[in-house]
Amino acid sequence: MKALSNYSNLYCKTSGLITEASTDWRWNDFHPYLTAALKLFSINRLMYGSDWPVCLMAGTYKDTIDIIIKNLANQLNSQELQKLFGENASEFYQLVK
Repeated sequence: MKALSNYSNLYCKTSGLITEASTDWRWNDFHPYLTAALKLFSINRLMYGSDWPVCLMAGTYKDTIDIIIKNLANQLNSQELQKLFGENASEFYQLVK
């Protein structure tokens, strides 16, 4: 991930976390990975991904949101959360606002 983060045109999406974790995952299990992704890609190149409907095999759609909120919300302000939960994806996928 560190090598990939050096490419300014690459973004990191948080998709697939719970489906790749152990079946008894806890929200804080993801903290080191999310913190590392945020550090490497910055808030400008990190985006939320639920992996829906595949995530339903290991949890709920709400779980995918809660994992991000519980692990990163204390590090991010409301504008940064907006980037993470939509604005960065809109920019990356060149969606019209």
